[in-house]
Amino acid sequence: MENILGDLSCYPFKSEVWGTVFDFSTVVLGVFSLFYLRKTFGEQSKFNKVQIALNQNQDLLNKLLLTKERLSLRPLFLVRMVGLGNLEKEVQHEFRFELHLGNASAMNIKIWRTDYHGKIVNPEIKLLDEELLMPGLVFSHSYIKPTGIGNRDLLLIKACDETGLEYQQYVRLVLPRISITMPKLVEG
Repeated sequence: MENILGDLSCYPFKSEVWGTVFDFSTVVLGVFSLFYLRKTFGEQSKFNKVQIALNQNQDLLNKLLLTKERLSLRPLFLVRMVGLGNLEKEVQHEFRFELHLGNASAMNIKIWRTDYHGKIVNPEIKLLDEELLMPGLVFSHSYIKPTGIGNRDLLLIKACDETGLEYQQYVRLVLPRISITMPKLVEG
């Protein structure tokens, strides 16, 4: 055994031999540690990339949920034609339409008549000015005197949701049809 181990088996230990063994073992352990650390940092890097992707997906999900909640709170007005006068005559037509608040309560509701380009004709005259409305029938107008060429009229509806965000919709009256735009958030 002494021939195999040489000076390593001598007692008392020789410092020049055991110092070399210690240096060699330190280098070997350092190499193994370096390999292990590199592998660990690689795994940590992969984990960080996955975590970043999950956070981005969570942010997107939060935005979608916020948008869905906002859409459920926005005041959505619906319009329905109830009666219609004689459209074959070339005189002003009488008809009745109803405006319904569809999905949520609305605050600070105002309705104006506008020109066909959406500019309010007379800001002081509001067809409706209410502080709070619950879903259901909001407004019934039995006579609209068309202001534009070809029996056209346009109404502007402004309302706030429960959080105070303001939305606007347009009701386009082109006899014998009535259409309404989707509510749009008023920026600013």
